[in-house]
Amino acid sequence: MNRKQELFSDAMNELDSRYLEEALFPLSSTEGTAGKRLKQTPYFFAKKTGWKRRSSITILAACFCLALAAAGMGVGLHEKLQPSKQHWPVKEPPYPFLSDSAENSPGKEPADELAEIPHWEDMELYEQYSEIQIDQTALSGITYSVHGTEVPPELIRDFIDTKEPTDNLKSSDSSEATGLSVIALGWDEYAAVAGEDGRRTCLATVYAIDKLSPECAIAVRYEGNDIYYAAVNSLYRPQTLGEFTDSLNLRETLVFSYALYEYQKSDGETATVCFEKLDGEQIWDVLSTCLEAENEYSDFDSFASEHEKLLDFSIDIPLLGYRNISISLWDNGYLETNILDTGKRFFIGEEALQKLLDYILNDCEGYEIIDFSGEEYFIPE
Repeated sequence: MNRKQELFSDAMNELDSRYLEEALFPLSSTEGTAGKRLKQTPYFFAKKTGWKRRSSITILAACFCLALAAAGMGVGLHEKLQPSKQHWPVKEPPYPFLSDSAENSPGKEPADELAEIPHWEDMELYEQYSEIQIDQTALSGITYSVHGTEVPPELIRDFIDTKEPTDNLKSSDSSEATGLSVIALGWDEYAAVAGEDGRRTCLATVYAIDKLSPECAIAVRYEGNDIYYAAVNSLYRPQTLGEFTDSLNLRETLVFSYALYEYQKSDGETATVCFEKLDGEQIWDVLSTCLEAENEYSDFDSFASEHEKLLDFSIDIPLLGYRNISISLWDNGYLETNILDTGKRFFIGEEALQKLLDYILNDCEGYEIIDFSGEEYFIPE
């Protein structure tokens, strides 16, 4: 049973069963007939003959109760999540979070500019050979995308045939680490347009990264080069929030930069408040109670049109080259994130959601952002 079914079931349970019986199976002059029919006749075979006027009224009452119950599940949470504080100091650009986030996010280009495909000779090595495939191991079939971020040599570990984090491997020197030889793949778009073979290959060696699962991310060193580049598996699908946290060692690698909160003020105007100086430990204290939450992500299942985003964290994972990506909290108790370039969604529940909001709204320094210059502030992606 999914979450929506559970909520609907809870609402149904709030109705007195006799009202549903009367609505589905009209009362006769014989006492107890409705209860008898309920046990013997499927509702879709129930006859419509003999309905009393009050049966229609009962149906309307039952539907009205269901509507109130369903609305209460959403509106009640909205009511509790309204901030007690209605006024914050106002700041105008430049904001601390505008900096160079767009330029440092992997694969991100300014929204108002069209990216021009660079010529092969103008590309960096990691851009030329940006695809890594591993065969004949437990990671067979995974395709990694190479980022331009350099992995510190002290975090390089032996490549092992496992999907588990490599926290038990300690190489004193990256030059002593044992890697796996692979073929890095690239594509020359201009050669392909000219009718030539655009496929390009390069020898490379891949390694594990300390405390990260090779199923999520690895380090790549191209032949003749001493730099270790981070490469990620964008199609990684964790089963639970706990697995996701452990696989990427998120408690150590993830940085909470700032949070954006949008709400309607008493005068009807919508305000966006930015909260800085977030304490990651306090946020993780709450999330650690939700580690069993299952990943319900689906490319074709979006509740964005049905539910409201309450809070958006801008997060960084410097080790993998991520800047200003997102962890968002939704009014139906879900947490969503685009870490590793694709969406993941976990139901953390109303209690955890409330605790996170209480911490951000009540304990963190915030200010309302109003841009008098007409420029847009940089929203987490």
